Amino acid sequence: MSLLYVLADARRGLTHSEIAERMKITGASVTRLVDWLEDAGLVTRRRLIGDGRSRLVVMQEKGATALAAFDDLAAAMRTRVFDGVPDAELMTALNVLETLASRLMTDPGLREADAAASEAATDA
Repeated sequence: MSLLYVLADARRGLTHSEIAERMKITGASVTRLVDWLEDAGLVTRRRLIGDGRSRLVVMQEKGATALAAFDDLAAAMRTRVFDGVPDAELMTALNVLETLASRLMTDPGLREADAAASEAATDA
């Protein structure tokens, strides 16, 4: 679904390298995802005019329909999960998560501790 969301924002389509960059995944992973979505009829590959080697990945109508159905399912799930939780409490929880995410991304000490923990787990 993530790839379909990326393509939904790019009406002309995207090359494999553009998808890899936007999704922060490898080219091989993009190829596997596109192959799977193409087999399902959700996307197609088209020649990129002016560059015979590159292909654009374009979402098909079936992909747009699948994405809309997923959005409806996700909205229903959010409604059930958050039913009865006051908006103020949701905002507090969101603020805490944003603070933690920011610290994890910017604090060098936390990144070093994470790297050390990963190395220790690998050695064990």
